[in-house]
Amino acid sequence: MAPRPGAITVMLERAAPGPVTVRAWRVASEGVAVGAPIEVRDTAMVNLHEVLVEGLAAGVRYQYEVSGPGIGATEGVFSTAPQRAEPFRFLLYGDTRSNARSHASIVAAMRREGPDFVVHTGDLLADGRSDRQWDDFFSIERDLLRDTVFIPVVGNHELRNSSRIGIENFRRYVNCPPPDAPRPELDYVVRYGNVRMILANAYDDWSRAPQRAWLEQHLSQARRDGPDDFLLVVTHWGMHSSGPHGENRSLRAAGLPEMFRRYGVDLVVAGHDHVYERGEERGLRYMVTGGSGAPLYSRRTEHNYTRVFAAQHHYVRVDAEGDKLDFTAVRPDGTVLDRFTIRHPRARARVAAEGSPVDPSLAAAAPSVTEESEALAPVPSRRHASSRHHRDGSSRRSRRHRDQLPPPPAPAPADAQARATTVPVPPSGLDPELRRAQLPLHRARRVQPHGCLCAYPGVASRSELGLGLIAFGLCAMGLGGRRSRQS
Repeated sequence: MAPRPGAITVMLERAAPGPVTVRAWRVASEGVAVGAPIEVRDTAMVNLHEVLVEGLAAGVRYQYEVSGPGIGATEGVFSTAPQRAEPFRFLLYGDTRSNARSHASIVAAMRREGPDFVVHTGDLLADGRSDRQWDDFFSIERDLLRDTVFIPVVGNHELRNSSRIGIENFRRYVNCPPPDAPRPELDYVVRYGNVRMILANAYDDWSRAPQRAWLEQHLSQARRDGPDDFLLVVTHWGMHSSGPHGENRSLRAAGLPEMFRRYGVDLVVAGHDHVYERGEERGLRYMVTGGSGAPLYSRRTEHNYTRVFAAQHHYVRVDAEGDKLDFTAVRPDGTVLDRFTIRHPRARARVAAEGSPVDPSLAAAAPSVTEESEALAPVPSRRHASSRHHRDGSSRRSRRHRDQLPPPPAPAPADAQARATTVPVPPSGLDPELRRAQLPLHRARRVQPHGCLCAYPGVASRSELGLGLIAFGLCAMGLGGRRSRQS
């Protein structure tokens, strides 16, 4: 279950108790499965299975199949984590609750990116106690999650005021190692290539042990084991936001901004406010990506640390290649909302000893990160019919399977209510990184003027989760068909 190269955990739920078998084959460069499969059988007579497949090669694409008595074989693909700083792609998104149509449009666009994994910033659904809403979430996400690893951080709508049922459901349907945190699966650490992520529950008490000790231990270890790696912290409600929820005062009072600066955190990623926003405060960079389906919010507060703000539905593509991370915020229709780069031009400061922060003298002499930004405005009303392809010579492994995805549907008219505080758009208005730029854009986007739809009643009655979830020693991803059972 540990997040390491060469392992993957497949999760799936059957309609009736019974055993399952998982087979995985390596995929050749031309997309054909080769060699003898690695096969793992789980004989437990249960509905929900977690199957650990080991002995996989690092940084390799696999085709897999899930089968068992009484269920049809279901296939998918996944990539194992690389051991070195190889090129890979992942996506950031969050706050997918309460609007199935907006959520589905984001997922349809994300599928065409062919990510190696996706990171959800929380509020997967409106009420974590509701089995019906978990079913709805995986029904929308299953085609995406069948072919990529799902790494979520828990949000307030999963917790529902620390509801026992909400927390149990999150742990039931999501597989998040390692189990070393004081609150297992609500806080955990992931490493993929040269990117390290600490996913932290925003509603824990980080001002004292054991939470604070766990966090500082992993920040220190990340900088000691991978001083040149990118270090991201993901939490649902962050310390920076111009939306109606604003800054997380509890995290600020706990001194987390100062702690993150000491250990050279490259970016703090959050959601909670249903907007896209990024900026920098005294060297600490942040991003809010909470616009992946939930009703949009307007700007509440002007902060001098904010660089880009947009009340638009979106997700964020991240391409890791060598010493840089390229971030691109993308609308559901495939056009670019914002773009920036975080780069490590040379080796960052080293960690001297256990628990020691980055050496400030070295950090001052050689800044760990430089930023290049290009903020783009909303797309013009005219539509662009041309398709866009990846740059020639791209070395990204994920491009292999992106070319196998189905073509997108015809575009719908742009939303007149979309708004952004950005600079003028270039003439094309399209993202050259997308293979096809025209993706579905729903008409009924709404900007929520203020507040959070947090007072949502639980309505759990029955579950219709389909066949499967998957993870590679990270977290769950949804897979396959639908069925119905009484809860």
